[in-house]
Amino acid sequence: MDLAYSKYAIIFDDGECFNDEIKLLKERGVKCRVIKIPITRVININTDPNFHSYKRSSAYEYIGRGSYWGNPHSMFEKGESRDEVIRKYKYDFDYDKFPNKSKNEVFKLAGKRLGCFCKPELCHGDVLADYLNSWDDGE
Repeated sequence: MDLAYSKYAIIFDDGECFNDEIKLLKERGVKCRVIKIPITRVININTDPNFHSYKRSSAYEYIGRGSYWGNPHSMFEKGESRDEVIRKYKYDFDYDKFPNKSKNEVFKLAGKRLGCFCKPELCHGDVLADYLNSWDDGE
């Protein structure tokens, strides 16, 4: 980032990613407007000890098998690939085809860590996180 000619900066920040950059900009006298936004991330519950024993909190939601947001399409039942079961989940999510879920409930997950066992591989949680992180809340 070339700050030599920067006078102003607009930063969309979730409070985690740009702390060093914001500090550097302010030290250099750059006027900053920091807009707080929630970022939804998918984590592996086996490798992230902070949320290992929780099912739900204000910062976390378990989305693995058996949960409200669990993927009903299993790789093991029909021998389908990870890509295929995630594609099916995305289709069901996009077209609100889940029999016992309301797509409108997804907004309760905004800004949370979504815990599953898949990460760092592709995960159905990526469908939820991508949707929430691209959603314009109008603010």
